[in-house]
Amino acid sequence: MSSLRALQYLVANPRYAALYRWGKPATILEAVIGQPAARYEALRDELVTDPRFGQGISEKLQRIAGESFAWNQDHYFLYALVRLTKPHLVLETGVFDGVFSACFLQALHVNAEADGVDGRLTSIDLPAYQPISASTSRMARSYLPQDCEPGWVIPDYLRGRWRAHLGDSRELLPRISSELGTIDLFFHDSLHTYDHMMFEYRTIWPRLRAGALLLSHDVHWNRAFRNFVRRQRQREYVAHGFGLVAKA
Repeated sequence: MSSLRALQYLVANPRYAALYRWGKPATILEAVIGQPAARYEALRDELVTDPRFGQGISEKLQRIAGESFAWNQDHYFLYALVRLTKPHLVLETGVFDGVFSACFLQALHVNAEADGVDGRLTSIDLPAYQPISASTSRMARSYLPQDCEPGWVIPDYLRGRWRAHLGDSRELLPRISSELGTIDLFFHDSLHTYDHMMFEYRTIWPRLRAGALLLSHDVHWNRAFRNFVRRQRQREYVAHGFGLVAKA
């Protein structure tokens, strides 16, 4: 992260900017779900030692985008969150290449095989055929590889649990969330403007069951997540750019 960008985040949201650097996603899981750090570490190892998953993503990224793949704590966190909460229905906005989506799907896949819990992921994404300001424009590669659609890195064996809707979430989210019914986990990772983030939070909140989770990425970019959670009189958990709230 550049010094200028870090300063921008610090001005926009001082507390969240600090938690981006020093907060640990494992502490969120411990606080919200009550699982010790050792459980998080075990699930991290479970993810990285599955050769079919990591190898498949790595090979696609290298062959199509000329990029290497490296695990990081974001992947571990998203995988562990789904493995521990065992949701039946996950809804996300923002897919891009699909690495985060693949982590969700891998966790749902293992939940089904190991615990008999059948889960599905529904995604909404505005394809970044060109850079999208306040979204993919701040990524190392800001647009999809040529002739690729959102989620192109997702391994084939996981796609049976996945349904993607392409378009603007302002148009699609109200209808799709209504059609899906009760949602166990919602993940925002689309346009990171204050107005858009607040729109998604407000739209999805009534659709979440009691105890369901609202998860948001890049919450340090502005104060939308903080303001929304406070207005709902809920407790927030923030670390490394992720914000999580459990609906009481």
